[in-house]
Amino acid sequence: MTGSARAATLRFTDTTSLGALGGVLEYRPLAWLRFDVAPTLVRATSGATTVSGVGDLPLALEASTKLAAPLKPELAASLIATLPTGRAACGLGSGVANVGVELGAGTRAAASPGPSRFLPSTSRSRPGSTSMAMWISRHA
Repeated sequence: MTGSARAATLRFTDTTSLGALGGVLEYRPLAWLRFDVAPTLVRATSGATTVSGVGDLPLALEASTKLAAPLKPELAASLIATLPTGRAACGLGSGVANVGVELGAGTRAAASPGPSRFLPSTSRSRPGSTSMAMWISRHA
């Protein structure tokens, strides 16, 4: 099991700010399978009102494999769920559970495209959305 932590704060105006302290816990039972959970504590201030508590809870189940080919291609898939653990009425969460699927492919050459799709039936307040991300990295 491994973990990491991050903290951030944003100030929108003189009286409105948002702060977060979060972390990621990762459990890898097999070399190709990983489970992540990312709890976050949130503090929101607007004028004289300050609320704090836990935010929504993202969970991810990820599988990946490297193929024995010249450029060492890697294929990956993730199932991501966000549980509405934050108090939406106070601005600490969305109040809605979401589920998403990510697929990715990459090579040692440097480019890693990956489409993402949030399923419309899992969200009552937002239509399904698709995004495309590209990561470029250099491997030694």
